[in-house]
Amino acid sequence: MAFKDKKFNVLVSSTIIENGIDLANANTLIVNKAEKFGLAQLYQLRGRVGRSKTQAYAYFLYHAQRLPIDAKKRLRAIVEASELGSGFQIAMKDLEIRGAGDILGANQHGAIHVVGVSHFIRMLNQAVEDLKEGKLTAEAGELPQEVSIEIPLPAFIPDDYIVSSKDKISVYQRLAAADTFDYLEELRGDLIEDYGRMPKEVANLFYVLEIKMLAKRAGLSNVRAENIYGKGEREIVLSMSNRVRPEHILNLLEYNSKWLVSGNKLKISMEALGVSWVEELKEGLKKLGKKAKNIPGSVAEK
Repeated sequence: MAFKDKKFNVLVSSTIIENGIDLANANTLIVNKAEKFGLAQLYQLRGRVGRSKTQAYAYFLYHAQRLPIDAKKRLRAIVEASELGSGFQIAMKDLEIRGAGDILGANQHGAIHVVGVSHFIRMLNQAVEDLKEGKLTAEAGELPQEVSIEIPLPAFIPDDYIVSSKDKISVYQRLAAADTFDYLEELRGDLIEDYGRMPKEVANLFYVLEIKMLAKRAGLSNVRAENIYGKGEREIVLSMSNRVRPEHILNLLEYNSKWLVSGNKLKISMEALGVSWVEELKEGLKKLGKKAKNIPGSVAEK
């Protein structure tokens, strides 16, 4: 009460002040060892200042040169949730950090915890839309069941980038669930914010995932590098499913005429792709998956 009556300028307290205490004259908050608090606690503590017209400041101090990843996520969430009415945003972030159970069932850690809240909601919305449209199962031949990528790129997460095995597995799970380029970019940003600049191996992992998405969109079942017999060179071989039409191949050949058609395979030497062969391969896959032009006698025309 003496602090509220302005008899003292500083109040030293435990976290008891988070429980709705209204101190309109308080304009600066300093929280010690903030990495040990939960996200909801930090949000409530920050709300103890700025309750009048006076500009307020909140300082969250931590005592570790390298914060645990969950603590880092909590502190970043507090910084990002700076608008009025950010309670729902904080609650969703807290749910994502701590994990959630299954929608159906009593499990405390289910599919939501594996893929993350935002991606799970996207998957759930897509499933609901499919059910509304009567798409109970994918039509035969609509998409290849799986696309395998076998190219000479060291793609993995080094131990010195993500030390915790648990965190590394969680990142791998989220990467495996990536099905759109927007979500992949979101993951890229999260990794850089959480762990710093990505090493070459992690950057390659994103390249592989991008190639996999493009290959799936183009109707391929396999992308691999093979040795060219008797030449000491390597070539990229694309295995096509029945979704690939002549007009799709035409798009690719118009972009790069060095691609060769052999049965249900498309081949090109890595030398022909050039030094930036990964980027060139991605561009070729984009052309292959591009909406087909009508050509005389083609299925698209009929």
